Amino acid sequence: MKNTLPANIDNPSTVPLSMHNGGAISSIAACAFNTYTLTKYAANFLPQVNDVIYDDVDLTLPFAGNTIWFKFFIPYYNVTRVYRINASGVITNVSIC
Repeated sequence: MKNTLPANIDNPSTVPLSMHNGGAISSIAACAFNTYTLTKYAANFLPQVNDVIYDDVDLTLPFAGNTIWFKFFIPYYNVTRVYRINASGVITNVSIC
């Protein structure tokens, strides 16, 4: 499990999150994932409903989630969460595995 928190000197308010490479149609299915090969970004250490997930460290390119569920490893808290993310990158639901 990837649990390092890379330093971001250019934008210290950007939080890197480790994400599984693929989504699921349900939170239960997303919880079954156990690898985290992509890095996404957020403005908060533990994103919640209405927060935005981004593709870039500058928080300018929202991740198009297409309203399906994605599993994330949250390095700062050493926990996993599954987020339902809409096409604008906004988290619409959160589940704990």
